[in-house]
Amino acid sequence: MQLNIPLLDKYKAMIVEAIVKGNDDDYKDFILNKNTVTNNGNAFCRMDYINTRVNFKLPQDAFSVTTVKRGRFEHIQIYDKHNENLFVVMGEPRYRTVRDGVNLKSAHYVEIYATCNEHFSTDVSWDSRPGQMGFDLRESDSPLVIEKYADLKELCLKLLGNKKVNMTTIITFRLGRNQKVQEVLAYVPDVNMVNPSLCEEDWSKWITVDYSSYIAQENDNVENDELELDLKQSVKDKLNNIDLPLKQTDEEEEGNK
Repeated sequence: MQLNIPLLDKYKAMIVEAIVKGNDDDYKDFILNKNTVTNNGNAFCRMDYINTRVNFKLPQDAFSVTTVKRGRFEHIQIYDKHNENLFVVMGEPRYRTVRDGVNLKSAHYVEIYATCNEHFSTDVSWDSRPGQMGFDLRESDSPLVIEKYADLKELCLKLLGNKKVNMTTIITFRLGRNQKVQEVLAYVPDVNMVNPSLCEEDWSKWITVDYSSYIAQENDNVENDELELDLKQSVKDKLNNIDLPLKQTDEEEEGNK
Protein backbone atom coordinates (compact mmCIF):
# COMPACT_ATOMS: atom_id res chain seq x y z
CA MET A 1 0.00 0.00 0.00
CA GLN A 2 1.42 3.36 -1.06
CA LEU A 3 0.88 5.99 1.60
CA ASN A 4 1.40 9.69 1.82
CA ILE A 5 0.84 12.17 4.62
CA PRO A 6 -2.39 14.05 3.84
CA LEU A 7 -1.38 17.47 5.11
CA LEU A 8 -1.24 20.71 3.13
CA ASP A 9 2.22 22.09 2.49
CA LYS A 10 1.37 25.34 4.24
CA TYR A 11 0.69 23.42 7.46
CA LYS A 12 3.87 21.39 7.09
CA ALA A 13 5.76 24.66 6.71
CA MET A 14 4.02 26.09 9.80
CA ILE A 15 5.04 23.12 11.91
CA VAL A 16 8.64 23.27 10.68
CA GLU A 17 8.80 27.01 11.35
CA ALA A 18 7.46 26.47 14.86
CA ILE A 19 10.11 23.82 15.54
CA VAL A 20 12.85 26.11 14.22
CA LYS A 21 11.67 29.22 16.05
CA GLY A 22 11.01 27.36 19.29
CA ASN A 23 14.50 25.86 19.24
CA ASP A 24 16.57 28.61 17.65
CA ASP A 25 14.88 31.69 19.12
CA ASP A 26 12.75 30.93 22.18
CA TYR A 27 15.06 28.40 23.78
CA LYS A 28 18.11 30.56 23.02
CA ASP A 29 16.45 33.55 24.72
CA PHE A 30 15.67 31.35 27.71
CA ILE A 31 19.31 30.34 28.05
CA LEU A 32 20.60 33.90 27.60
CA ASN A 33 18.21 35.30 30.21
CA LYS A 34 18.98 32.69 32.87
CA ASN A 35 20.44 34.32 35.97
CA THR A 36 22.77 31.45 36.75
CA VAL A 37 26.52 31.13 37.09
CA THR A 38 26.62 28.46 34.37
CA ASN A 39 24.38 27.92 31.37
CA ASN A 40 24.46 24.26 30.43
CA GLY A 41 20.97 24.31 28.96
CA ASN A 42 18.09 21.94 29.51
CA ALA A 43 17.03 19.44 26.86
CA PHE A 44 13.50 19.19 28.20
CA CYS A 45 13.09 22.98 28.22
CA ARG A 46 14.14 22.99 24.57
CA MET A 47 11.24 20.63 23.82
CA ASP A 48 8.89 22.74 25.95
CA TYR A 49 9.57 25.83 23.84
CA ILE A 50 9.13 23.89 20.61
CA ASN A 51 5.80 22.51 21.80
CA THR A 52 4.68 25.98 22.86
CA ARG A 53 5.51 27.47 19.46
CA VAL A 54 3.61 24.70 17.69
CA ASN A 55 0.63 25.26 19.99
CA PHE A 56 0.34 28.94 19.13
CA LYS A 57 1.40 28.70 15.48
CA LEU A 58 -1.26 26.35 14.11
CA PRO A 59 -4.76 27.75 13.42
CA GLN A 60 -7.31 26.56 15.95
CA ASP A 61 -10.04 26.12 13.35
CA ALA A 62 -7.95 23.44 11.59
CA PHE A 63 -6.05 21.85 14.49
CA SER A 64 -6.39 21.08 18.15
CA VAL A 65 -3.22 20.81 20.22
CA THR A 66 -3.51 18.79 23.41
CA THR A 67 -0.95 18.32 26.18
CA VAL A 68 -0.60 14.69 27.26
CA LYS A 69 1.42 13.25 30.11
CA ARG A 70 3.06 9.85 29.79
CA GLY A 71 5.08 8.91 32.85
CA ARG A 72 6.97 11.96 34.14
CA PHE A 73 7.11 13.77 30.80
CA GLU A 74 4.58 15.72 28.77
CA HIS A 75 4.22 15.93 25.01
CA ILE A 76 1.66 17.41 22.64
CA GLN A 77 -0.77 15.82 20.24
CA ILE A 78 -1.37 17.79 17.05
CA TYR A 79 -4.75 16.72 15.72
CA ASP A 80 -5.82 17.56 12.17
CA LYS A 81 -9.57 18.06 12.53
CA HIS A 82 -10.30 17.73 8.82
CA ASN A 83 -8.38 14.51 8.06
CA GLU A 84 -8.56 13.12 11.62
CA ASN A 85 -4.82 12.47 11.68
CA LEU A 86 -2.47 12.80 14.62
CA PHE A 87 1.04 14.29 14.70
CA VAL A 88 3.64 14.09 17.46
CA VAL A 89 6.95 16.00 17.56
CA MET A 90 10.17 14.64 19.04
CA GLY A 91 13.93 14.64 18.48
CA GLU A 92 15.27 12.40 15.73
CA PRO A 93 17.92 10.70 17.94
CA ARG A 94 15.28 9.85 20.54
CA TYR A 95 12.94 8.44 17.90
CA ARG A 96 15.68 6.14 16.58
CA THR A 97 16.52 4.99 20.11
CA VAL A 98 12.88 4.10 20.77
CA ARG A 99 12.48 2.40 17.40
CA ASP A 100 15.61 0.29 17.84
CA GLY A 101 14.86 -0.61 21.45
CA VAL A 102 11.35 -2.08 21.18
CA ASN A 103 10.92 -4.97 23.62
CA LEU A 104 8.24 -6.89 25.51
CA LYS A 105 8.88 -5.25 28.87
CA SER A 106 8.14 -1.59 28.14
CA ALA A 107 6.01 0.61 25.92
CA HIS A 108 7.07 4.09 24.80
CA TYR A 109 4.31 6.45 23.70
CA VAL A 110 5.60 6.26 20.11
CA GLU A 111 4.85 2.53 20.14
CA ILE A 112 1.40 3.27 21.53
CA TYR A 113 0.61 5.75 18.77
CA ALA A 114 1.97 3.34 16.16
CA THR A 115 -0.90 0.97 16.91
CA CYS A 116 -3.16 3.52 15.20
CA ASN A 117 -1.45 2.56 11.94
CA GLU A 118 -1.83 -1.22 12.21
CA HIS A 119 -4.73 -1.25 9.71
CA PHE A 120 -2.23 -0.15 7.03
CA SER A 121 -0.11 -3.26 7.51
CA THR A 122 -0.88 -6.89 6.74
CA ASP A 123 2.07 -8.08 8.82
CA VAL A 124 1.26 -7.03 12.37
CA SER A 125 4.23 -8.54 14.18
CA TRP A 126 7.54 -7.78 15.74
CA ASP A 127 10.15 -8.84 13.25
CA SER A 128 13.15 -10.84 14.40
CA ARG A 129 15.71 -8.71 16.21
CA PRO A 130 19.03 -9.64 17.78
CA GLY A 131 18.19 -11.78 20.79
CA GLN A 132 14.44 -11.57 20.16
CA MET A 133 12.06 -13.80 18.22
CA GLY A 134 9.37 -12.53 15.88
CA PHE A 135 5.85 -12.66 17.29
CA ASP A 136 2.46 -12.04 15.76
CA LEU A 137 0.80 -9.39 17.89
CA ARG A 138 -2.82 -10.37 17.35
CA GLU A 139 -2.50 -14.17 17.27
CA SER A 140 0.22 -15.33 19.59
CA ASP A 141 0.69 -18.16 22.07
CA SER A 142 3.12 -16.08 24.12
CA PRO A 143 1.57 -14.57 27.29
CA LEU A 144 4.12 -11.74 27.15
CA VAL A 145 3.15 -10.81 23.58
CA ILE A 146 -0.56 -11.02 24.37
CA GLU A 147 -0.09 -8.80 27.41
CA LYS A 148 2.07 -6.28 25.55
CA TYR A 149 -0.39 -5.97 22.68
CA ALA A 150 -3.34 -5.57 25.04
CA ASP A 151 -1.45 -2.89 26.98
CA LEU A 152 -0.65 -0.99 23.77
CA LYS A 153 -4.30 -0.95 22.71
CA GLU A 154 -5.49 0.11 26.16
CA LEU A 155 -2.87 2.84 26.51
CA CYS A 156 -3.70 4.12 23.03
CA LEU A 157 -7.33 4.62 24.03
CA LYS A 158 -6.22 6.50 27.15
CA LEU A 159 -3.85 8.79 25.23
CA LEU A 160 -6.32 9.55 22.44
CA GLY A 161 -9.41 10.07 24.57
CA ASN A 162 -12.40 10.48 22.29
CA LYS A 163 -10.32 11.30 19.19
CA LYS A 164 -10.82 9.21 16.08
CA VAL A 165 -7.39 8.77 14.49
CA ASN A 166 -6.85 7.46 10.97
CA MET A 167 -3.08 7.82 10.95
CA THR A 168 -0.31 8.80 13.33
CA THR A 169 2.77 10.64 12.06
CA ILE A 170 5.91 11.21 14.10
CA ILE A 171 7.65 14.48 13.18
CA THR A 172 11.32 14.49 14.14
CA PHE A 173 14.02 17.15 14.10
CA ARG A 174 17.80 16.90 14.19
CA LEU A 175 20.16 19.62 15.38
CA GLY A 176 23.49 20.51 13.85
CA ARG A 177 26.72 21.34 15.64
CA ASN A 178 25.53 24.88 16.24
CA GLN A 179 22.38 23.49 17.89
CA LYS A 180 20.20 24.88 15.13
CA VAL A 181 17.55 22.74 13.44
CA GLN A 182 19.24 21.05 10.50
CA GLU A 183 16.68 18.47 9.44
CA VAL A 184 12.96 17.79 9.88
CA LEU A 185 11.52 14.41 8.91
CA ALA A 186 8.06 12.85 9.12
CA TYR A 187 7.47 9.14 9.68
CA VAL A 188 4.32 7.03 9.62
CA PRO A 189 5.56 4.17 11.83
CA ASP A 190 4.40 0.63 11.35
CA VAL A 191 2.95 -1.08 14.40
CA ASN A 192 6.10 -3.19 14.70
CA MET A 193 8.29 -0.03 14.76
CA VAL A 194 10.93 -1.31 12.36
CA ASN A 195 12.33 0.05 9.12
CA PRO A 196 11.07 0.85 6.65
CA SER A 197 8.27 3.05 7.92
CA LEU A 198 4.94 2.94 6.14
CA CYS A 199 5.78 6.41 4.82
CA GLU A 200 8.66 8.85 5.19
CA GLU A 201 8.82 12.49 4.09
CA ASP A 202 11.60 15.05 4.31
CA TRP A 203 10.24 18.43 5.44
CA SER A 204 13.67 20.07 5.68
CA LYS A 205 13.01 22.32 2.70
CA TRP A 206 10.79 24.47 4.91
CA ILE A 207 13.58 25.22 7.36
CA THR A 208 14.11 28.98 7.08
CA VAL A 209 17.61 30.31 6.51
CA ASP A 210 19.03 33.10 8.65
CA TYR A 211 20.05 35.72 6.10
CA SER A 212 20.78 38.48 8.63
CA SER A 213 24.58 38.23 8.43
CA TYR A 214 24.40 37.75 4.66
CA ILE A 215 22.24 40.86 4.28
CA ALA A 216 24.65 42.91 6.41
CA GLN A 217 27.51 41.76 4.23
CA GLU A 218 25.54 42.56 1.10
CA ASN A 219 24.85 46.08 2.40
CA ASP A 220 28.57 46.62 2.91
CA ASN A 221 29.23 45.40 -0.62
CA VAL A 222 26.58 47.77 -2.00
CA GLU A 223 28.28 50.73 -0.30
CA ASN A 224 31.66 49.68 -1.70
CA ASP A 225 30.17 49.16 -5.15
CA GLU A 226 28.64 52.65 -5.09
CA LEU A 227 31.99 54.14 -4.11
CA GLU A 228 33.71 52.23 -6.90
CA LEU A 229 31.11 53.44 -9.40
CA ASP A 230 31.69 57.05 -8.34
CA LEU A 231 35.40 56.67 -8.94
CA LYS A 232 34.85 55.09 -12.34
CA GLN A 233 32.47 57.89 -13.31
CA SER A 234 35.06 60.56 -12.44
CA VAL A 235 37.53 58.85 -14.75
CA LYS A 236 34.94 58.77 -17.53
CA ASP A 237 34.30 62.49 -17.03
CA LYS A 238 37.99 63.20 -17.44
CA LEU A 239 38.08 61.26 -20.68
CA ASN A 240 35.12 63.23 -21.95
CA ASN A 241 36.95 66.52 -21.26
CA ILE A 242 34.46 67.58 -18.63
CA ASP A 243 35.87 70.43 -16.55
CA LEU A 244 36.42 69.20 -13.02
CA PRO A 245 38.19 70.93 -10.13
CA LEU A 246 41.32 68.87 -10.49
CA LYS A 247 44.32 69.39 -8.28
CA GLN A 248 47.11 71.31 -9.97
CA THR A 249 50.51 69.71 -10.43
CA ASP A 250 53.54 71.03 -8.60
CA GLU A 251 54.90 72.50 -11.86
CA GLU A 252 51.67 74.46 -12.48
CA GLU A 253 51.58 75.75 -8.94
CA GLU A 254 55.21 76.86 -9.29
CA GLY A 255 54.50 78.67 -12.58
CA ASN A 256 51.52 80.56 -11.12
CA LYS A 257 53.57 82.06 -8.35
